[in-house]
Amino acid sequence: MFSDLNHLFAVSKENHLQGEFVVISNSKADGSFLIHHFLSFFLKQNRPVCFVGLSQSYNHYSTVAQKLSCNLNAAKTSGQLVFIEGMKLLGDAVSGNSLIKGDNSFVCKAAFDLQQFFMHIKSTLELLKMNQTQDPVLIIDNLSFLLYIGCSIPQLVMFVNYLLQKVTSQCTGSLVLALYSDMISVDENSDLLWKNLSHLCSITCQVTGLESGYSKDVHGELLITWRSRDVKQTQIKKTQFKLSDKNVTFFASGMSSAVL
Repeated sequence: MFSDLNHLFAVSKENHLQGEFVVISNSKADGSFLIHHFLSFFLKQNRPVCFVGLSQSYNHYSTVAQKLSCNLNAAKTSGQLVFIEGMKLLGDAVSGNSLIKGDNSFVCKAAFDLQQFFMHIKSTLELLKMNQTQDPVLIIDNLSFLLYIGCSIPQLVMFVNYLLQKVTSQCTGSLVLALYSDMISVDENSDLLWKNLSHLCSITCQVTGLESGYSKDVHGELLITWRSRDVKQTQIKKTQFKLSDKNVTFFASGMSSAVL
């Protein structure tokens, strides 16, 4: 778990993003460290987690979590973590084994039924709510993948709206979504989906590459925006960062030790 990130988000044992909807995006920089951080952070706060992996296998997340001193296997065994193999569900849908195309507005061109997908996630959240003492967290990595298999932006916005209602209103939990654009170029569809979802969420995290180009000492910029439901004014934090194998270092723009 990256301790500096907790400071940036002003989270602690007493304040662990209860009821928040967080959307993460990246463009020309790797923002996946945020997903790994949130997964380990919530588990260490004893929050039950439903994790939907659409980008990587369970083994990938487990390996990274071990570097952050978080044991996903133990969390799964205890029932605190439920990992939904989104990649397998997508593969089954394309091959015609499950989540088959039906006659409703939630069905994508690639025969992947978002309605059945939602019901699968919904039942998992309800079990976590019933069997665990704390409110659940839903993490989805990476929603953009559903765009690539033919789901439309309106379908995905509707899908997220249903999830948001279930997670934050009915389960009084937290929702974290990742939208990853192409590391080299700008993905217009992901960008448009991001703009739609940013109006629904309470916190946005934008990871971008440096305008000056690649640097071995500064890997990108992080912009965090809080959209409070109680006040019209937003709060913004902007910082640069450098990733290492087990940590991430943050510093003000132009204040990297390599620059100084």
